[in-house]
Amino acid sequence: MKKIFLLLLVCLFVNIAHAQTVEKNVEKIRNLYNDVGKKIEFIEQGGEQGNYGELVCDELVVNKYEHSWPSVGIYKSTYKFFYEFSSDDPAKDLNPYPDRIVKIVVDSQMSSRLYHQEFLYDKTGALIFYFLKAEEEDDPVKETRIYFSLNKAIRFMENEKKRDSLTAGDLKAVREVLKKSAKVKEFFTKSLSLHDA
Repeated sequence: MKKIFLLLLVCLFVNIAHAQTVEKNVEKIRNLYNDVGKKIEFIEQGGEQGNYGELVCDELVVNKYEHSWPSVGIYKSTYKFFYEFSSDDPAKDLNPYPDRIVKIVVDSQMSSRLYHQEFLYDKTGALIFYFLKAEEEDDPVKETRIYFSLNKAIRFMENEKKRDSLTAGDLKAVREVLKKSAKVKEFFTKSLSLHDA
């Protein structure tokens, strides 16, 4: 009986430690998200702020004038790539141009459906946070947040419901988000070559 009790006690402590680790990681991601948000706000004011802010922004607009697409209707997507120098000390950086992705924002309109996606990356280029706000006709607004640590989802949130133990549906959504992240990062990488054109 004592062995079973000890085993249950150890399991309880392991679960508590895991929950505390997840909370600490989520808090760090939220702090970084807020810090990046302030930097983006600063440069989006334009003028000197845009010239001297810590981030650089490139924007790609697909179907700018909203030409009607077959089976879709109005379609338009805007990609914003926020990036910075890849070294914390520009004097030591071999590459004198900014190239480290920080955040990608994708706004899409498909007929009456609106989608806002955000991908936040750490200094290694790993996805650490994903946000989706979906507004679809006659449906309530849906928000999804996924927090990552070491390329693994550690928290999944739908609207205000959070799960640290992911369901099969959550894991499928995470795989899709990782594919999207790879795709938009590839757009960013290819866009850097346009600077030389």
